[in-house]
Amino acid sequence: MHNIVISIGSNMGERTDNCRRAIEALAALDDLVILKESSFYETMPWGKTNQQDFINCAVLVESDIAPLNLLEKLKEIEFNIGSNHEERWGPRLIDLDLVIYADVVMDNEILTLPHKYAHERAFVMIPAAEVAPEMIHPLLGKSLRELAEGLADKGEVRRIE
Repeated sequence: MHNIVISIGSNMGERTDNCRRAIEALAALDDLVILKESSFYETMPWGKTNQQDFINCAVLVESDIAPLNLLEKLKEIEFNIGSNHEERWGPRLIDLDLVIYADVVMDNEILTLPHKYAHERAFVMIPAAEVAPEMIHPLLGKSLRELAEGLADKGEVRRIE
């Protein structure tokens, strides 16, 4: 079994409910156990800024589902909730990202682990550090807490519940 951090975000429709639905769908997966859920945070959009703010959270899960198979399951959850990813960094009904999968390092056309930009994004790292503060980033050698504390844009991440 591996410890895995999954980031969840939504900026369309009932944003908090969308995130809760994604967590429920993750909990329903065979061979995956949710160990901890973060608080919910309202965050400014990243990349393309002329859109509604996001609700972001993270979960720490334990699973032995292989990384590419887990990514496929995350995309299936997004599809079932109704998400479309037509525009890079555009509005999302729901977005699920593998942030860190234990100490796995991989980079191919389908999946990069750990997530290529997670350590630069407060909306990912603050919730991730809440659920797995001592987890070590396998490339940077720092804990998620250290990475979150070192970010400059933390003010754009507001805890809402």
